[in-house]
Amino acid sequence: VIEEIARVEEACKVLKENDLAALGQLMFQTHDGLQNEYEVSCKELDFLAEKARHTEGVLGARMMGGGFGGCTINLVRTDVIEAFIQDMKTAYKTAFDIDLPCHVVTPKNGVEIILN
Repeated sequence: VIEEIARVEEACKVLKENDLAALGQLMFQTHDGLQNEYEVSCKELDFLAEKARHTEGVLGARMMGGGFGGCTINLVRTDVIEAFIQDMKTAYKTAFDIDLPCHVVTPKNGVEIILN
């Protein structure tokens, strides 16, 4: 738990510095901790995170959600998004005979007050 807290604090720091490569490494470390220390991952999520780890243009990946299933979140360079999605879909279908849904999202500023 202490290691994960330290990673979150470091993630806040590197985000303020706009160091996405460092953030990605922290994401991979978090997945490793969820997989090996907390043991809340599963073979499908481990497959996706590991494949992402070895894919050009991917800065980071980790499982997200409640554990024991769910999805991964991946930090991917915009110039390789489409190729990344196709590669992941093909590999996942080959490995598990399951169609992999993918959603491209863009981070925003966060919660804001909206006045009419």
